[in-house]
Amino acid sequence: MNRLSWPIPQTVSAEFTDLASMANQFPLPWSAYVCLLSVRDPAARAFYETEALRGGWSVRQLDRQVDTLLYERTALSRNKAALLEQGALAKPCDSMTPEEAIKDPFVLEFLDLDDQP
Repeated sequence: MNRLSWPIPQTVSAEFTDLASMANQFPLPWSAYVCLLSVRDPAARAFYETEALRGGWSVRQLDRQVDTLLYERTALSRNKAALLEQGALAKPCDSMTPEEAIKDPFVLEFLDLDDQP
């Protein structure tokens, strides 16, 4: 069966009795799974999931590797180990600035805090 998903029960609480067992089943952040859903080939999806876990990739890194077809390039490469090492390195565009992380800053005027740190 060719599906673009992972086996998940009707409700998450039906299968997982504690948070630790759910974290073991889904070790990547939610955004990584959203990115992986765009990969149609199950073997490629498994490759990207494994490499993201092994390399500790950020979601941006995973997205970049999917966009640049790392799986296909690795399959065609003569030196697969070197290509995977190069792919594991983070690029400057993979990091996230605080402004990007907090898109909607909160205004907490009612706390009467000083503007100075």
